[in-house]
Amino acid sequence: MTTSLFNLQSVNLGDHELLIEFYAGDIFDVYSDMLVLSAYKNGFVPMPGTTWGRLHETLGLNVYHLPDAAMNRISENVVEFAVQCNPCFSRLVALEMISLTNKRNFTHGTLKSRYHELGDFLSKITDKHTESLSLPLLGTGNQQISHADSISELLDMVTHLKGTRLKIIRIFANSFQTIGSLNLKINQIYQREEAGSSRLMESATGELTALAKQPLSDLSAQTVANLVSLSKYKHHSFNTYGIAGRHYAELVTSELFDWLDLGIEPDTLHLKLAAMQHPLVEIQPTVYSYLRLLQNYGNQASHAKNRHLNHQDATAIVIAIVHIIDFYEANLANNPDRA
Repeated sequence: MTTSLFNLQSVNLGDHELLIEFYAGDIFDVYSDMLVLSAYKNGFVPMPGTTWGRLHETLGLNVYHLPDAAMNRISENVVEFAVQCNPCFSRLVALEMISLTNKRNFTHGTLKSRYHELGDFLSKITDKHTESLSLPLLGTGNQQISHADSISELLDMVTHLKGTRLKIIRIFANSFQTIGSLNLKINQIYQREEAGSSRLMESATGELTALAKQPLSDLSAQTVANLVSLSKYKHHSFNTYGIAGRHYAELVTSELFDWLDLGIEPDTLHLKLAAMQHPLVEIQPTVYSYLRLLQNYGNQASHAKNRHLNHQDATAIVIAIVHIIDFYEANLANNPDRA
């Protein structure tokens, strides 16, 4: 089974929104600017069946073959390796969990401490080229910490990140069998209601499935694939569609801003939409309305207390995205002037 997105959440860090994407599958399938892998103390040997082994299999990279100067110990248990850019990541970081000889003494408290140390490191990232991060659910392998406990500590760490320039954190579970229980735990942490069955939503998802069979630009194809993937797994929440819709609106309005030749792009979705209102309404007023709809539902899904999106909201989001994609593919996707 291919790597699949099964949940989305958004955290307000004060100066910007941090998107949290949850995947099941191979961590090397999705590019991020930084990759964080767990390891025993100084245990970076690419053994078959380990993530370090997959790193060697996928990229031919063995950190023991790097020069000594390529290894930078950031803190007691955080190590960064200077590596060449590749299709999977630009920066490689190891989080050392415990020494191999002491592995039986790894506890929930140890996990909490490691996530805290990682959070300190991530809070200090100011490099404008490091906006995305991938990491596995720590401690769920050899340390035998439950997925529920690991994701609780990880999300607690993420909520308290301050000062970081990261915009996306991608979390990878090592088993598709854990998706249902992880969705339940995420719903509990963020107080989300589980999505119920809906013929209306099934019909809208059917439109996405049909759209996926057409030739699409990368942006449209990835958006459709993500929405279809979110709908497949047990115990997902309709709020994830609101977050996914807002994220898509962020990406597509950046391209629309260039296409409309509106100059320097503002930092926020609200300001971008305000700037493009008149020129876009003159060309296609419904697209502007759909973008505002995605912004509104995204804000509700992320921040409104006691506001749970329902199947009608999720259906409206999917239909809005389908119509925006139709416009995008007809006008921007094959435009030779696009950057």
